[in-house]
Amino acid sequence: MANYFRGSTTKDAVSYAVGETMVFELELVHDGEPMSCPLFRWELYGDDGRSSSGFAPGETGKIRLETSVNTPGFVRVIVTACAVDGSPLDGIDKFEGGAGADIDKIAQGVPDPEDFDSFWEAQLARLDEVKPELISKCEIDSGDPDYAAYDLRIRSVGETLVSAILTMPKNAAPGSLAGRLSFHGYGFDGALVNRIPGTANLDISIHGHENRREQSYYDEYAKTHAGFGFNREENKRPETCFFLELILRDIQGARWLTSLPEYNGEGLEIAGGSMGAMQSVSVAAHIPNAAKLTIFIPWLCDLGGIKLGRMRGWRPEFDEGLRYFDTAAQARRVKCPVEITCGLGDYVCPPSGEVVLWHNFSSEKSIKFVQNMTHPYRPVEVIAYSR
Repeated sequence: MANYFRGSTTKDAVSYAVGETMVFELELVHDGEPMSCPLFRWELYGDDGRSSSGFAPGETGKIRLETSVNTPGFVRVIVTACAVDGSPLDGIDKFEGGAGADIDKIAQGVPDPEDFDSFWEAQLARLDEVKPELISKCEIDSGDPDYAAYDLRIRSVGETLVSAILTMPKNAAPGSLAGRLSFHGYGFDGALVNRIPGTANLDISIHGHENRREQSYYDEYAKTHAGFGFNREENKRPETCFFLELILRDIQGARWLTSLPEYNGEGLEIAGGSMGAMQSVSVAAHIPNAAKLTIFIPWLCDLGGIKLGRMRGWRPEFDEGLRYFDTAAQARRVKCPVEITCGLGDYVCPPSGEVVLWHNFSSEKSIKFVQNMTHPYRPVEVIAYSR
């Protein structure tokens, strides 16, 4: 059984103008049928710094809210079904969505560092000195008799090896398979088996640790590496950021994959969500053979947007070294087609940053905004707006 809100704005949610009234019409439902509750708690926040909240009667199961934003940007809307005393009712999903105004005028908050390109050229030159040598290859269970899977270690810069799982159809002929890279969101798990017809898929772990271990191994690793990427001392300089060797390992994985005899040489598809999307964009920006980029709720976009007062997401503080890993900055260097999906209620990766990312791609591109989608939550009934 599902208890949730359905509905959205009364017009395209990302088509408003600055100052225009945005109207949300929402209905509480049980398995698609109308239901009621004693009270609704509503909350409104804007990229212009304004906020408000209150309660409304829930007897009809419906609520209408009006708001606006006084700068190019987004509003965030949260509605919660409550008991008479105002406490949230258990078992009912919140509505967490939003709308945007003059989104084509949302620009990057802080310019790219002047030496952004020369910095990355120097890092790629370091990587050029390290051959993507296969250190170990162990066949593992793919879960399907038609596929082979291998747990791999590949040499990269620094002491940490690329740790990845290659999955591909068995007995593939030379030059017969598409190449695909896949990346993970923020966390501590290892690489995964990823079976895709006609494709050699290389799934790369974030940390370079062992794959397919017992959960206690990853739980212990999480204790000793908690908060990776958030160390402000490390983030003062790009050379000491956690993300540098991560991205270089990812690129090294791409270089190794294209050396695979079964690879067809037609370019790599690259895909990931959240921090995996951040890695995907960064790799696509710095390899010559990216063919397609598919990213979901991309992380670390437009770090300087908070300097303009935009609502922030879950991310490290703005430090100088991090600017070289801003996903929106990396997007300027991508040449392949890109598809982006983001949530209008996602304030781990706020919509304003996703729009800056979208703007910064100069290649063929599309973006889909999903109403009432947050970073972890997927709406029961999907309402989406595409550009």
